[in-house]
Amino acid sequence: MSKIEIAFQAGFENDEVVVEMNNSRKIYSGLTTDYSIGLAERVVLESQSDSATLDIELPKRNQDIHLDVDLSKDVYVKVNLTPDGKLQVEEGDAEAAYF
Repeated sequence: MSKIEIAFQAGFENDEVVVEMNNSRKIYSGLTTDYSIGLAERVVLESQSDSATLDIELPKRNQDIHLDVDLSKDVYVKVNLTPDGKLQVEEGDAEAAYF
């Protein structure tokens, strides 16, 4: 079983985020970045599949992103909001550290 870890990092202020993976949908409310550690929320999703479709939406900001993810190994996704409110996503294979 592989996992996708999504780290919602900078720029979030009482945001609602909708995460959908392979037709399973979860809503996270009140996401606010704690700038002392650079993190608003960390979400871990698991899948038995070798691939997944991942959608991340911020409905109140009218922003969304779609990723096709290779789950042959664990995947780590960092999500930030730029100062002008645009979603910025980085996919990698290393877990982010927060102190």
